[in-house]
Amino acid sequence: MSLDVYLKVKREEPTDADRVIALLMEHGFTRFADEISARHECGDVTVYEGSISSFFGEMAVEAGVYQPVWYPEDNGIKKASQLIDRLRAGVNRMESRQKHFRQWNGRNDWETSDRFRQFLTEYLHACERHPEADVYAYSFP
Repeated sequence: MSLDVYLKVKREEPTDADRVIALLMEHGFTRFADEISARHECGDVTVYEGSISSFFGEMAVEAGVYQPVWYPEDNGIKKASQLIDRLRAGVNRMESRQKHFRQWNGRNDWETSDRFRQFLTEYLHACERHPEADVYAYSFP
């Protein structure tokens, strides 16, 4: 299982692909417009993409970030700016209680509290760089 998170911003100006899609749609060629849309990033620009194992769920609960990170929409979070304080508090909690969080470490090198803290820190920095970005999270079984 994994959690994938994205920060996306609206494009300032349409791309050539956006213009072609609009023209095709205008003339009834929706199938071709759909094909182009699937091959080209249109509309939104992904400014951050992160992925982490759902193994870290219990650790996320203890750090106080599970609900806002795994289920932002259910918690009223739409913009990256709304995540900043929660991510910062979670990272600080994990840094100040490193030994405590190690009890949830897995049996391999990538299921560690250090790895999860690194994920949260990178996500925090991305939110700080793009506070206006829309927040998306998808959890896969």
